[in-house]
Amino acid sequence: MWADSAAKKHILQQSMIATTNGTGMQTFAISSGTSGCTNDGVIVQREQVNVFAGINFDNLSQEMAQGSGEHLASLAALMGVPVEMQPQFFGLIQEHYDAIVLAHDATPVTMLNGLYQTMAGHPAFAPLVVKG
Repeated sequence: MWADSAAKKHILQQSMIATTNGTGMQTFAISSGTSGCTNDGVIVQREQVNVFAGINFDNLSQEMAQGSGEHLASLAALMGVPVEMQPQFFGLIQEHYDAIVLAHDATPVTMLNGLYQTMAGHPAFAPLVVKG
């Protein structure tokens, strides 16, 4: 119902989506700000990244090791990495693959945590790290 809406990032929109989905107390949490939802869509972006990484974990792990691929490009776009910076982003991920993926018992959560830590340590990508 809400897929084509241009106002997906607005608190009112998020409240209506929660109501439509029948999630009960989530409506209050979103509209009052207690869930961390904001008009800038930071929480929405983070959740989109989490869901995408969970669904595509195996492909992402492989493409991170290779330094390229469709899934990795999609992840970069979801994370707000500009197209012109994606080759540098892919190189950074490939260079730090061991720290991002292999240093942990690989799960989507640990992979993303490693990725965010790697990005936070790089001046070009640190501003793109979503807090939350």
